[in-house]
Amino acid sequence: MPAVVRRQCVATFRELVLAFRILPDAGVLEQIQALADFLDNSGLVLIPPIFEGDLDTPRTLVFSTETSALADSEITSLIQEGEGNRVEFKSTFFIDLKKLRNAPGLPVKEYKSDDVTHSAMKTIAAFLNCDGGTLLVGVEDDGEPCGLVSDHLLPATSNEDKWQLAVRSTIESHFKDGKAINAYVTIDFRSLGDHRIAVFRLLPRPTTVYLKFGNEPHVLYARNGNRTDKLDISQAEDFFRLKWERLQNTRVT
Repeated sequence: MPAVVRRQCVATFRELVLAFRILPDAGVLEQIQALADFLDNSGLVLIPPIFEGDLDTPRTLVFSTETSALADSEITSLIQEGEGNRVEFKSTFFIDLKKLRNAPGLPVKEYKSDDVTHSAMKTIAAFLNCDGGTLLVGVEDDGEPCGLVSDHLLPATSNEDKWQLAVRSTIESHFKDGKAINAYVTIDFRSLGDHRIAVFRLLPRPTTVYLKFGNEPHVLYARNGNRTDKLDISQAEDFFRLKWERLQNTRVT
């Protein structure tokens, strides 16, 4: 059995079958089911799941703790430590909270902001392209919880189920290969005092993520400290080199 001691490993189905010695003389369907059972019993998760994609699709292998809900104490610690390379706060995902506070009484649709949504999506893209991270929505920049109540003003996001569907639809429609990207995003709703927040856990994706928003072409974003940077051609060269090196270090052995 290979040593899965890193935070994540990357492999295709064929590589996993060889590495874990899964029924070497059996057919593909038997191997798929046997691998799925093995991973489940070992506390491992494959993204995208083994039953999606083809045999040569690069997949991320992680411990189930990487996709499970964070404990309340972990969320509190993240907020106390503040934003950084793998943590960011957003007060809302859809609503311009500053406008709502400064100009109350307008029709609700007037507060919906593509710029606000784009800002959150850039963070998601950067985390997926780099080392992953946690995005807390419903938390202001200073760490003060404000909840999702402002986003719930919109009919299309009026409760947590609708809100998550709207977020995932946004991801699917604005990322290249967005449906596959959603597999690397887990969303959990938690209570902080009187406020409900959304906790995004974003895993590094082996394949580069490109975001398209508005009229601009697909854009490459990466994390730089507590900032999300749009990379130009000269910066992209270094990014791809570092990503390739990181990918080689996460191959199943």
